[in-house]
Amino acid sequence: MSRTSRTLRPFLLLALALAAAACGADAATMQVISDDTGAPGIQAGYVRVASTATGLVVDNQTERPIYFMAVNAEVLALLDWAPCTGGASCPSLVQGAKREIRWASVVFYQQSAKQFTVYWWNVTVQPDGTARADNVHNVTTTR
Repeated sequence: MSRTSRTLRPFLLLALALAAAACGADAATMQVISDDTGAPGIQAGYVRVASTATGLVVDNQTERPIYFMAVNAEVLALLDWAPCTGGASCPSLVQGAKREIRWASVVFYQQSAKQFTVYWWNVTVQPDGTARADNVHNVTTTR
């Protein structure tokens, strides 16, 4: 093995390992939210989204309830929406809970779609008593 090959070998192995990890990514995708900033409304924890045969499983491990919506990631550019703040048509998930979003409930679901995005957010109550969506995030996962 040449000296150049020996020198480059660790970098090539690292590049291959990273590429393999990206290609064979776990079906679960997680977004970690840090409390490092101390900004109002930010909480520690994570939201994990995993693809299953029957839908997407959302796992809320943040410090507060979240509200969420799932959509086919292939049509995100066409999406015109506003986050809801409660009510029967606004799904929520309490701290520490999991829920499956059935494929039929995913916005613009197509059986051929491979990527899905789950938007999630918190709801805060303003001084005047109105509810407002706050800290909107998204997690994209592959099926």
